[in-house]
Amino acid sequence: MKWLALTDRASTALWLVCITLALCITGALSRIDNVIYDAAQQQTDRDIPTDVVLVTVDEQSLSSLGRWPWSRRVHAQLIDRLHADGARVIGFDVMFSEPQNEDLAADRLLAEAMARAGNVVLPVVIEKVRSNGQFVETLPLPPLVKHAAALGRVHAELDADTIARSITLWEGLDQAVWPHFAQAMLSVAGQLPASFATLAPPGPGLGAALLNKHDPRYINFSTAQRQLPSLSYQQVLRGEFSPDTFRGKLVLVGATASGMADSLPTPISGFRQPMPGVEFLANAMISIRSQTLITRAPLWLSTLLACSLALMPMLWLPYTRTRTGLFANIAFALWVLAVAMALPVWWCVWVPLSAGQLGLLCAYPIWAWRKLESASQFLDSELSRLQQELGRAGQAALGPHVEVAHADADPFQRLIDQVRAATAQLQHLDQTQRETLAFVSHDIRVPLASAAAHIKTDLGEHHPAHKQMVRALAWTEDFLQTSRAQMLRPDGFVELDVVALLHEVADDIYPLALASSLTLELDLPEEPVWIQGHFDTLSRAVANLLSNALKFSPLGGVVQLSAKRSDQQVHIGITDQGLGIAAPDIERLFKRFSRLEPPGSRSQTGVGLGLYFVQTTVQKHGGTVAVSSSPGQTTFSVNLRLSTVCNSKMLK
Repeated sequence: MKWLALTDRASTALWLVCITLALCITGALSRIDNVIYDAAQQQTDRDIPTDVVLVTVDEQSLSSLGRWPWSRRVHAQLIDRLHADGARVIGFDVMFSEPQNEDLAADRLLAEAMARAGNVVLPVVIEKVRSNGQFVETLPLPPLVKHAAALGRVHAELDADTIARSITLWEGLDQAVWPHFAQAMLSVAGQLPASFATLAPPGPGLGAALLNKHDPRYINFSTAQRQLPSLSYQQVLRGEFSPDTFRGKLVLVGATASGMADSLPTPISGFRQPMPGVEFLANAMISIRSQTLITRAPLWLSTLLACSLALMPMLWLPYTRTRTGLFANIAFALWVLAVAMALPVWWCVWVPLSAGQLGLLCAYPIWAWRKLESASQFLDSELSRLQQELGRAGQAALGPHVEVAHADADPFQRLIDQVRAATAQLQHLDQTQRETLAFVSHDIRVPLASAAAHIKTDLGEHHPAHKQMVRALAWTEDFLQTSRAQMLRPDGFVELDVVALLHEVADDIYPLALASSLTLELDLPEEPVWIQGHFDTLSRAVANLLSNALKFSPLGGVVQLSAKRSDQQVHIGITDQGLGIAAPDIERLFKRFSRLEPPGSRSQTGVGLGLYFVQTTVQKHGGTVAVSSSPGQTTFSVNLRLSTVCNSKMLK
């Protein structure tokens, strides 16, 4: 089976898709995605709610109340203080999993204080007792659990780079029965949004030794630019705060003092200054209540979007210049980066797009490589063709040892130099051929004209020899004019008025029309119409078309010469009333040495170069020529570009 050759565009697209797919599936750029997410979180500036207050176990409290852990009598007093001031809910980010053996009454006092408050939330910890060991759930003491308003997990998810960005709403051994601590606090406060479940989600158990997780979410941090209201533990305990400071507030109690092993590296803190666990819980609670928790897009969706982004440059790279394409790629990559940062912050969706960004950044070099490969292959084939052309022209083929401008250049540059040298040699041969043709045509025409004049004088103009001489002279003139048309160069064109040109041609043709009993009608603009061109060759081209129209028109017929101007072109039309041209014949009208002699024509001369000359002349002027024919009418249409002078006058 023969493989189909891919275009540069298709092969580049295939490379980009393969690269992007590999990066998405392997997650090789996950750390870069995390950096983009963290950068977005660091720039976030959200209003801090005034009804969330931290009560912190800080260095000042440790200095005042003594070494940690404190007696649970102290915690009971704190709860009473907060309850008396009207706290809506009290979240204690402190584990009470073992009894206070030296003061068993303290546990009872704490339970009684919790019972009086009725709004205390205590933490549950799920952890491994040793590395690679079994998960264990650690709950508060049973008397405390009995009087707690709710229990919630204080676990935070650490990503591969050990940064805490997310929480899991429900988690537990065998069944996901424990809500997150922040979710439990909001539920007790009656502020949990309706979209969040208050009961554990149903599902098959995984076994008592396995951790069951449900609904992971990422946090939209609110404390990147601002700080939460907070009071020192010892201040609250001593009543050093204004009345109603905690009324209706959501109070989180936790440690912030350094060395208490309750801190986490987060996107807005990184490894420089880890965030206290109580502040992390506050951010999670604010994000849940404001419904700004972030959902990560599934792998299939992020992969699809990444591949689509990587392919986007194929919409403009094939149609733009090199520098423009490069700048377009960079600008688009920056736009994608901005979108990737904005999505989690403003639309609460995280779509990792670094693989797509790398793919679209790779688009330009891969596209350039593919185009370079194509250019190299083209140069090889073109060089081979040029060598064959030189061989047919009797010249020495351009071999690998030809002297070029950069003999020590790289292979690609050497190919360019070889093609340039071969092209220059072919251009020289072509120029020599044209000059020779022009010289021979001119040199033969003079003796032919002289011989025709002598034969006409000696034998008469109706003698067969004279007719042959006249025909040979006409053929020579056709060859000469065709050679001149082929050698036309646009840099030699001048501004000319095509209306004046048409009038002059009509004046020259008019005697022939009278001699053939034909009417020549003109429909030309009154104002000049300017084009860039060569007057003599254009005049002869129009004259050829008019001569053909006269030749193939019936006696007493009408030949029309018209010109109309549009915004960018002038349209010249020559219409006759002849028998028409068959569709198969129209296809070969403008080929060299193609002759059509319909019945009834009054001339049988010509070598078949007249219309070829017309087409060559028009194409050299950047125009087009076409023909439409039906029985009784044939129209040749010539379309030429207007010059800038004409366009500027039209605008005025």
